[in-house]
Amino acid sequence: MKPILKKASRNFLYQHPWQLVLAILGITLGVAVVVSIDLALDSSLNSFTQTTQALSGKTTHRITASDGGLDEKLYRSLRVEHGIPLLSPTISGYVSAEQSTKNTFKLYGIDPLIESSFQSSWQQGSSADKGLRLITEPNSVLISHQTAIKLGLQLGEILTIKSDAGQHDLTLIGWISEDNAIGKELLDNLLITDIATAQECLGRLGKLDAIDVMLESAETPSDQLLTLQAIRKALPLNVLLTPLENQAESLKQMTYAFAINLKALGLLSLLVGMFLIYNTMTFLVIQRRGLFGSLRLIGVTRKQVFHLIMGEAFILAVIGTALGIGSGILLGQGLLQLISGTIDSFFFRVDSSLLILSPVLIGKGIILGLGVTLLAVLAPAWEATRQSPHRTLIRSQLESSSRRFMQIAAIVALLFILASLVLILFPGKNVSLGLGSIFLMLFGFALLIPWVTIG
Repeated sequence: MKPILKKASRNFLYQHPWQLVLAILGITLGVAVVVSIDLALDSSLNSFTQTTQALSGKTTHRITASDGGLDEKLYRSLRVEHGIPLLSPTISGYVSAEQSTKNTFKLYGIDPLIESSFQSSWQQGSSADKGLRLITEPNSVLISHQTAIKLGLQLGEILTIKSDAGQHDLTLIGWISEDNAIGKELLDNLLITDIATAQECLGRLGKLDAIDVMLESAETPSDQLLTLQAIRKALPLNVLLTPLENQAESLKQMTYAFAINLKALGLLSLLVGMFLIYNTMTFLVIQRRGLFGSLRLIGVTRKQVFHLIMGEAFILAVIGTALGIGSGILLGQGLLQLISGTIDSFFFRVDSSLLILSPVLIGKGIILGLGVTLLAVLAPAWEATRQSPHRTLIRSQLESSSRRFMQIAAIVALLFILASLVLILFPGKNVSLGLGSIFLMLFGFALLIPWVTIG
């Protein structure tokens, strides 16, 4: 019996190619938008975190001011008066280069004498030795070889930069190490100088952005805790000491509402795709009511018909999801620039634009594509199998079933709309509740459409 079922299904589907294309397109678009938004947003946040880690090395904590830059005297006080050795002052800002009118460069000032202890990724190879030349040779700078090629510079040549403090000439004395593809992307457009040169170029003499702290791994947890307590006691009231590992979580909290809105947009597209799939599969089932009735009369069971419809939906889901994942990756690369630009403008600077393919997010897209498709086809599959064979062949039975369904759908729609209004009136500023009310209202009005159309 199975060969007959497969042949009947294959022949019918071959005769209705555009309905198959519509179903696959619905799955593809829904999955592509969800995957692209998730990948672009996750990549933007990860780029900031990885850039920070590449520059911070073994840093465990960071000292920052809540109301602006730090006084560089604080660094001297912590090192000399309080005897805390593993501290690294940093200052950074954004400048433009005379050799390039399109790129913005991050100028990063460090203390090479102490920075080598932190083993930042940019110091791999010979860059650690070059760091000492930043102090002995005034107005010197390190850049990546990739950046130098874009600027057309060679070792010993002058890089002219511009900032709010004016124009400055820096001498290129060496390359920043680039060990892998991610490192090349993260360290692109990065200029490393000593603290004094960076302060002069940025017009922030006597100021620091942060002081990195590295707890010695040889110390016991109690000794590390005592070190942190000693640092906190020495800090002014407006200065904070925070674990570096908490920074990524803080960034996610900062962009929480923005991320929720983007993910809601992706789920909305998946919802539209779900309606496309449901309508398409419903048409495919209704068009074959006579065929299913005839098959039931010759001995095909309800279970076999159900498995046939679900099998068709699964094949369409696999094809649509695969196309959606591929399209989502391509779309994500374009969205990354837009999302990074928004984060740059409203939250914090994102220096990298590398799309990171997260297996978790790809897996989420696969689960959504397959799950939503199979969920959308459950109702048509159940409708095709619940009637007896002779009733399946009677057209009036379909009409009466549809009217009963519309009455039930109208009641459910009113309940959804009522729940949506309750959530809207619910006090508070929870973004998820607001978006949940919108989705309930969309579902409600969508379920009302058949009843309104008949009316």
